[in-house]
Amino acid sequence: MASLWMGDLDAYMDETFILNAFSAQGENVASVKIIRNKLTGGPAGYCFVEFADQSCAERCLIRLNGKPLLGANPARRFKLNYATHSRQPDGRIVYNPRPPRTQSPEYSIFVGDLTPEVDNNQLYDFFVRKYPSCMSGKVITDPNGVSRGYGFVRFAEENEQKKALGEMQGATGLGSRPVKISLATPKNRPRPEYSQDPDPKLDVDEANRELMEQGEEMYEALMNCHWQPLDYTTPEMFGVVSP
Repeated sequence: MASLWMGDLDAYMDETFILNAFSAQGENVASVKIIRNKLTGGPAGYCFVEFADQSCAERCLIRLNGKPLLGANPARRFKLNYATHSRQPDGRIVYNPRPPRTQSPEYSIFVGDLTPEVDNNQLYDFFVRKYPSCMSGKVITDPNGVSRGYGFVRFAEENEQKKALGEMQGATGLGSRPVKISLATPKNRPRPEYSQDPDPKLDVDEANRELMEQGEEMYEALMNCHWQPLDYTTPEMFGVVSP
């Protein structure tokens, strides 16, 4: 058995609703466990969905995560994540929403210029067909679930990440536009340290003093100019040649 955590559930979403939601997407679920608030007894807003094996769970996570949840009112989307469970000595099964992060490195790329219809599953399929170590594809959406036009793809092998950076730039077949590829920047990358303030504050008094000095120099330069009265000007001074 394998489990997924499913969140962002409304109070009316019971086991039957969840089973039907997966069934409508062509996926078979072994069981659903709605988690309840220990104090109020009401739904806690999430559940655990069990599948026959790990491959089924992973397929659902990749295919459905972020897709519209059919029958939801107001509109909701599948919000899925990995989950683990363990059996206690008294026979109870304890679920853990998210497993511990593995220490194995992951390598990501940024994929831009995605058209609105591209979802997580399409993004993943586009890369995994050529790069077997592709682990997931994630399209970034706004709070309403609308694509922001870009996403991220993760690889288990660095060499395949590098190959994708070179080979998939401008590739077509994902949505209706060629994709733009670049190296993904880790969110936790340390900020650069500066030996001095990169954006020093403006010293207003000093700036005003320099401006006044420049103004005085300009005034003195004008005063030192010797202007000839119009009575003393000749046509040649203006580039006019007398006949």
